[in-house]
Amino acid sequence: MITTYTQINTSYAHIICTNIIYIEMTTSSKKRRFKQRKAANVQKEITAKYDYDVRKYTKSLECIGPSKVIEDIQNRNEIAVEALCQWTGLLFAGRYQPGYEHNEGDELFYKELIDGGLVKALVDLVNEGCSNELVGEFHTDSFPGATMNFLANVMQDDANPFRLQVASSIGPLISCMVNVVDREYFKSSNHWHMTLKGFIYLIGNLLFSEVVHEETMQVLLEHQGLFDFLVQSMFFGAYRPDIVDESKQFISDAPREVFTSGDSFFDISVGAARAVDRVLEQYNEQTDEGKNELYKIATMPVVSKACDPDCKTLVIFGLIDLIKRYTNLSSVEEKKKWYYILLRLTMGDCVDKEVITSIIDLGFNYTNQYEAAAGVCAVLSGILIPRDGSLNIHGDPDVLLSQPNDKRYAIAIDAGLFEMCLGLVVKYGGQNDNGDGPFNAHIGYFTASIRNILDAANHVSFREKSSKSITNRQQKLMDALDLHKDRIPQNDICTEIFVRLQSIVDIKHGQSVVALKAVCIGCSKALEAKDIKRCSNCNSPYCSRECQVDDWRNGGHKQQCKLLCCKEQTAQLSKAQKKELALHKNVNKAGMDLFHKNTLRFLMMASLMGCDITDCVCVINFCCVPPSMELLTHEEFVSDNFQECDNTEFVYKSREANKDKGMVAIACITSCPNEKDKRLVTMIYYGGLGNEDVSSWSERQDSLELLFKSGSFEDPRFRHWLTKVVDKAESDEDIQKFLFNLAAAKK
Repeated sequence: MITTYTQINTSYAHIICTNIIYIEMTTSSKKRRFKQRKAANVQKEITAKYDYDVRKYTKSLECIGPSKVIEDIQNRNEIAVEALCQWTGLLFAGRYQPGYEHNEGDELFYKELIDGGLVKALVDLVNEGCSNELVGEFHTDSFPGATMNFLANVMQDDANPFRLQVASSIGPLISCMVNVVDREYFKSSNHWHMTLKGFIYLIGNLLFSEVVHEETMQVLLEHQGLFDFLVQSMFFGAYRPDIVDESKQFISDAPREVFTSGDSFFDISVGAARAVDRVLEQYNEQTDEGKNELYKIATMPVVSKACDPDCKTLVIFGLIDLIKRYTNLSSVEEKKKWYYILLRLTMGDCVDKEVITSIIDLGFNYTNQYEAAAGVCAVLSGILIPRDGSLNIHGDPDVLLSQPNDKRYAIAIDAGLFEMCLGLVVKYGGQNDNGDGPFNAHIGYFTASIRNILDAANHVSFREKSSKSITNRQQKLMDALDLHKDRIPQNDICTEIFVRLQSIVDIKHGQSVVALKAVCIGCSKALEAKDIKRCSNCNSPYCSRECQVDDWRNGGHKQQCKLLCCKEQTAQLSKAQKKELALHKNVNKAGMDLFHKNTLRFLMMASLMGCDITDCVCVINFCCVPPSMELLTHEEFVSDNFQECDNTEFVYKSREANKDKGMVAIACITSCPNEKDKRLVTMIYYGGLGNEDVSSWSERQDSLELLFKSGSFEDPRFRHWLTKVVDKAESDEDIQKFLFNLAAAKK
């Protein structure tokens, strides 16, 4: 019993002690919370009193007078600095608002402040923070930041005559702020962080005005490390966790995480991008010096070697990463400078496979606004179609400023360029495209940029690398076209874009209707595999040695043989000759594909013209999208095309040698890869009647005419109607249906 009693007493004692401790902890916690609430209330009262004093000072500016205001600033009057900072901010913001009413009193007072030495007072104050501690009693730690913002606001005025003076005088400030290792201002890391954003906007306002102050820019860039600091400060939020973590200790309203709503580092990045873009405008990418400078900037690490010697991320990829990270958190209007910088940097020689694929991935997966789609397409347009001295992309589909880059196009096509364009058209093609967005003047319209890309793709698609890429990706492209054909916005521009893309994919790189290797290139006789004789040099098929000799002497094969040589001979050609060989082969193949799909069309054209098709030239112009087709007499063809033709002599001799052989002449026209103002014409001479019931093209044309010739055939109105039918027909199938119906009607 004693043991039990003792145990019971011990248990009660433990419970009592626990309760006493809990009561004391609860009381202590309540006292602590009470003190915290009391301190918060006191701080609110102080803040309210401070805000009241700032508003009162602002309202009394005219009574206080310019000289007294400047004296207060020189004496570090916190109320005066904060009041003037807010007042000038509203003054300049109002100037850019629609319907702004000019306040003569405010403008006059501001002018008196400037004339009274306001700028010098502010410059002296911000420079003082580079060597001294902040001494004195202040309501908050924001006094240095407010001073910096005040000076930045003053430099926002385009009419300010003190830009050069300020740029020359803030050397100490620049040296202090660009030191991202120590990060101290007024001997405090706190003040460095509080001042960082204002400093960047100060530099941006010094550089950015309606009129570029070249001398001011030159003076600023002479300050060591400033430009590198501006470039790297764009990436503080993404690549400097040490700065982000440190800022959270000092800035009360800093977000818990970057890339969230209200992220202060986003504002810092945008402000720095604004300044960097203005500097990049001065580089001429058409000169070696300009390209070298752009390349250096694009390949800079996003973190200085002093802070992270192992950083491998380059500026150009850092920009793409920033756009991706902030996809859903801000409008394109705020981050458009990132697109501008990206566009400018790609004008250097920094573009490689990784850059192109990264930008296409950006268009595929991180474009959720119309303006963002315009930005991505404009950047790609600048990469794929080099500009002749102009950075502005106005989206003129009728002007190709220079020859598109075959290698870059091949990489882009492999990465999904066409599928990306198609997807963006489906998403945003129905939206406003009148140039009212942020990319209206400099970065181009959305649909016009896509048309530029596709037009240039049409020019480059016959070249070796691009042609191979389109052929390899053909099935995926055709699947994408089938998937989106019913989702294309119903307007003329989007329909035109869809037709352009379909033309590039389907017509140029479809499967040939006829296997060309089974046709004698001399007489166009169809050949069995066992009957084929081949040229020992270029491997071209012939029906006999006699036909080969005749083609060599009279058919133009002597000139063509060099371009059609076999693989062993190809290895001996120069790089330029190999490219020309691939171009000729691709153009001829596409021409034959299109001719076979439109044979009836050409035959009916010849009948309506009253000519034999063998006396004409079937002209297929691949410079148009979709390719245009017309039938010309030999004389018309020579006069219309030889003036701008790059290989006139060869084409003329080839035509003269073959026009009396009863073969159809097919002329394929495309852009010349060497000179943008010239065209390349390749000639194909084709019989193609080996498996037909008729023995010549003339007989085939006669048999076709029997289907629609009647007493009314000579009637001009009837012939005009037939011409319209041929022009509107989309394929030979449509013409066959028409002829069948016409024959049935005659019966």
